[in-house]
Amino acid sequence: GGERAVADFKRCGCTSVHPDGSRQGQMLRSVPRMRTIAPISRLSAAGRAPIRRALPAVSVAPLICTRRSISSQFPQAVHARRAKGPTLDDLRQMPRHISELSNDLLFLMTKLPGGSLPASRERLRRDIMFVDGVSYEDAGYRIVQIARYGRVSASLLKAPYYFGMAAAYVGGYLSIPLVFSLSIAHSFNESHVKADPPDEGMTDTILEVGMWTWGWMEPPLGTISFFILCMQFAAQQRLNLGLQPFTEWLKSRKADQFNLAYPMYDRYIVRDYAKAICFYDCDADGLQNEPPWLQSARPAACGRGLDPEVDRPTPNGEHRIM
Repeated sequence: GGERAVADFKRCGCTSVHPDGSRQGQMLRSVPRMRTIAPISRLSAAGRAPIRRALPAVSVAPLICTRRSISSQFPQAVHARRAKGPTLDDLRQMPRHISELSNDLLFLMTKLPGGSLPASRERLRRDIMFVDGVSYEDAGYRIVQIARYGRVSASLLKAPYYFGMAAAYVGGYLSIPLVFSLSIAHSFNESHVKADPPDEGMTDTILEVGMWTWGWMEPPLGTISFFILCMQFAAQQRLNLGLQPFTEWLKSRKADQFNLAYPMYDRYIVRDYAKAICFYDCDADGLQNEPPWLQSARPAACGRGLDPEVDRPTPNGEHRIM
């Protein structure tokens, strides 16, 4: 087998052959480097002497040369294509609506941090088409029904956040006049603080007023700031431990309610949509931004609280209003 190995390597482009006739050699300079094929050694049972066995002949030089030729020409081709910009064919194939995206891309969009309401809605719509055997338009009606089911508890879920937002606005705006307004500071001092009034000429500027009011405003403002700082630190430690924040707990709770109400659809698709609309009830008033090819629009609900076309019957002839 040594002569055959030598002939094969010469045909592949080898310049030298190992003196013992094995299949080790050095490729031509025009071919990229490759590791030499080490012979397989085994020990004989009697003398424990190494015995060399030639590997089967494999012609790898043409493959390596072809790969190099392709890799050397590919960057120039890509650069030339990018230099010209997108073509008309690329523009014709560009997605213009969420309904034109692939299932894989929609899945990735829903798994982004914070999720994606349009992607979650589109995935649920396609799952409704598959399970119920309805058209894209009828699946949109079903989406509106599901969104109205979730709007019942949306107001209660929003209440703590509205209260926190209102308290932050009121406290932030009131702190400025309580510190720098002389008239408001005098009134607040007489009704709540009972501190000694400043000497004459010590409140001529707003900064001097702030120096006087800071004696009683510093404790509450400093305490509130330190309390918020501690709460932020505690929330970060909850995340480090893998514990759900309050908002995520509310979203998971609502997702569980949706799974119980609509067990016929995919569990994870329904959960993604429920979490996306946990604090939003826009879909309950009718779907907006429908694709151009879908002629029937769904305006916002008015009058009786239902869209005229939402309670249309399914192909079975049954009305499916929740």
